[in-house]
Amino acid sequence: MQEHWSIEQYREYQKKGNKKSKYGAVKTQIDGYTFDSKKEADYYCELKTRLQAGDIKGFCLQPIFILAPGLKYKADFVVIDKDEKAEVIDVKRI
Repeated sequence: MQEHWSIEQYREYQKKGNKKSKYGAVKTQIDGYTFDSKKEADYYCELKTRLQAGDIKGFCLQPIFILAPGLKYKADFVVIDKDEKAEVIDVKRI
């Protein structure tokens, strides 16, 4: 059995789409957005419903935070409540 791949073998592996999620998540598309998991897509739908109901003021998809030079964090959502407080949401943590 081969222990190491050549660069060409690895590129071919990537082209075939054999990359699997670390957590078994399946990419899901809704409203033209691609989410990393069905759970994340479901949460997006929940946020849309809450926005229409007036429970929240708004939300942002996948905001990027610069934590330090060269260090970024991409959250799943930022939810703005009625009091204009922002909550950063990472779906796999809820």
